[in-house]
Amino acid sequence: MKNKISKSISLLFVLSLFSVFFLRGNFALAKTSSGVAVSPPKIFLSAKPGETVTGSFVYINNTDHNQKIITEILPFSLDDKEKSNPVFQDVEGKAVTSPAQDWIKIDASSDNTVLSSGQKRINFSINVPSDAVGGEYYNAIFVTGNGVDRSGQPINGANSKIDYRIGVLTTLNVIEEKTWANTSLYDIFTSTYFLLALAIILILIAAIIAIKRKRAEEQ
Repeated sequence: MKNKISKSISLLFVLSLFSVFFLRGNFALAKTSSGVAVSPPKIFLSAKPGETVTGSFVYINNTDHNQKIITEILPFSLDDKEKSNPVFQDVEGKAVTSPAQDWIKIDASSDNTVLSSGQKRINFSINVPSDAVGGEYYNAIFVTGNGVDRSGQPINGANSKIDYRIGVLTTLNVIEEKTWANTSLYDIFTSTYFLLALAIILILIAAIIAIKRKRAEEQ
């Protein structure tokens, strides 16, 4: 008997999978050649400061082994040239950071086993602080599946460790309510209300000038 085939997916390989599977808008399902998949591959949420939003995705195990899964949250940024390409390290090689990483909570489950040819829905919530700054926050939720035997014990030994890793890209848009304190002069002067008020003032000025000219002509 041949030894069980070793199937180990490194983080570097998974990041390359992001560009292949996650970043094409027409794909509803991201998968790897190892037989694991997530659906949907990208999740977009929006919330106001102080609100809590929820989301979920499905992890699909199309391998011949049961898996014990664990989750990990990693912030990313968007590439300056390819805006849809996630970047997990800055130009200095340091990991990208985001305050929103601590806002995400994965729902705990008593059973983290995904059977062979089975799937598991993973739910999460994002608690946005009341003082959160408006804008977009990017975090990836990675799922690592470790192969286990029928008794739930890890499959270990020479050339027999089986690990799978894949993730979902999440984008959170924090919608900050506009107030005079956080509104720029450009926003004020280009707002609909300001332009409408300006138009009314100009009409009134033109009317006053016309009236004065008419009275002057009558004299």
